[in-house]
Amino acid sequence: MSYSNNPLLPKARKWAINLILVNGLSVTQAAQRAAAHRSTLWRWLKCWQQLGLHGNSYLPTRSSRPHHFGHAVTETVVDRILYYRTRYGRCAEIVHAYCRAEGTLVSLSTVRRVLKRLGLVARKRYTKAYRVPVPRPVADAPGALVQTDTVHLTGTWNKKQRTYLYTVVDVYSRWAYTEYHEKVSQELSVQFIARAETYAGFHFACVQADNGSEFGKWLEDCLRARSTAVRHN
Repeated sequence: MSYSNNPLLPKARKWAINLILVNGLSVTQAAQRAAAHRSTLWRWLKCWQQLGLHGNSYLPTRSSRPHHFGHAVTETVVDRILYYRTRYGRCAEIVHAYCRAEGTLVSLSTVRRVLKRLGLVARKRYTKAYRVPVPRPVADAPGALVQTDTVHLTGTWNKKQRTYLYTVVDVYSRWAYTEYHEKVSQELSVQFIARAETYAGFHFACVQADNGSEFGKWLEDCLRARSTAVRHN
């Protein structure tokens, strides 16, 4: 049986071993009942006896950590990486270049791994502003909840040239409105929603949008001034 860290395996091993010790079955019979190879069951039984376990104990899963590391980075290489890092305070690419220049043969991936293991690499911190979750309103009237989004279009002859479709759909009535533009921005989004509201003839109480750059904080402030809430899905 291949190695597995399934948390239910210790209980299954105990049940299989008790088939032999408690129920009096042979190893072959117990292996058939437990759907395991008889040599695997023998190994479990030997480990059970070595640990001195009793009938209600689980046979724990042993660690898969290797006993030795045949291709481990030598301490000399680690010392040179640490030396250049502490002396110059540069990134892994520069430390790797210094090591290669002095004749220390080490790969760039190994330098990165050693620096990370030594705690010399700062983790990236995401400073995205927290948005207070807005409950999804019940769409029981026109304008109670409208969904807006932008569709990105690419040209057939120039894949880098993009155009955009601003869309808005009223969830209650399924009324829809769209505009074609060559760019996206928060200012353009506010103007589009204002024109859509005028064309629809009813007030948008809540606008639901994704987390695109064209639906950011400035748009929320502008729509809040128009008594329109913004909800990000």
